[in-house]
Amino acid sequence: METYKIEMYAKGTAENAKSLMKELSQIVYDEFELSSVFGVSIQQENPPESVFEKVMVLCMVDLEDGLNTKQISKMLPVLTENKEYMPIEFQSDNTSAIGFIESQYYQMHDYKPDFFEDKITDILYDKNLETPDGIYLTPDGWQFYMGYFND
Repeated sequence: METYKIEMYAKGTAENAKSLMKELSQIVYDEFELSSVFGVSIQQENPPESVFEKVMVLCMVDLEDGLNTKQISKMLPVLTENKEYMPIEFQSDNTSAIGFIESQYYQMHDYKPDFFEDKITDILYDKNLETPDGIYLTPDGWQFYMGYFND
């Protein structure tokens, strides 16, 4: 039987983090039928910068609108410096998501937007699926940002 180290970063108070640690340990033990859960620790730590990298940045706009220069300039700081990006667009109902996808990541998916399309169009169609921070995960677990970038 192998041993695995699993890491997670969470923002909050130390008390909340300790509660989360205890609950996760019990859930992992109960639900995943592991022989034991041990060496669980909690410490204040800054995650590596790569945790914050987004492979895609999208601005939600009305279907008939494009991006204005203010929206584009607000998107730039979310992009990772020294990476190459390609334009990408998704549409659902009356809303579009227009932005940029990291070229190397897009190449991994054979430049096919349909890999991401279901998840993104579901969010565009149903506002209840929107997250407060605009951060979502692609189907293969990479972070992307989608928001309004309005004034």
